[in-house]
Amino acid sequence: MSFPYRLKQLRKEHKWTQEELGAKLNLTKVSISGYENGNRTPDMDTLIKISNVFNVSIDYLVGKSDVRSVDSPIISGQVLKNSITNSPKPPLLEQIFFDGFLEASNEEKEEIIRYWHEEIKKKKKVPPTEKDTDESAWDLKDK
Repeated sequence: MSFPYRLKQLRKEHKWTQEELGAKLNLTKVSISGYENGNRTPDMDTLIKISNVFNVSIDYLVGKSDVRSVDSPIISGQVLKNSITNSPKPPLLEQIFFDGFLEASNEEKEEIIRYWHEEIKKKKKVPPTEKDTDESAWDLKDK
């Protein structure tokens, strides 16, 4: 799905007019119309504002992901990349892992996270309880 479609869909879900959305973003109705028609492309600052207003990831807005939530267990590649590049340089093995993770598809990321979760469970060596069957952030289920 494209950015124009997603923007219009989100705006309509919130029952906002183009003017109302424009007011929330400090933009004109003409700008919002241009984005929705695909005649204009927002800059990064505007994309960030739009993602904040709708509480969705930029990846979702631009059609790179179908995961809306910025709180998703699947970390947005850009968010993860920013956190890595703004931190002290990690050891080479970690750099290789993170580079591979950033290049992975969402399905591959989910598989990596599931594997990691299973390894953590094995190391705890705690007998399963009813609580282990409860849904958790690790379950990666769409809501």
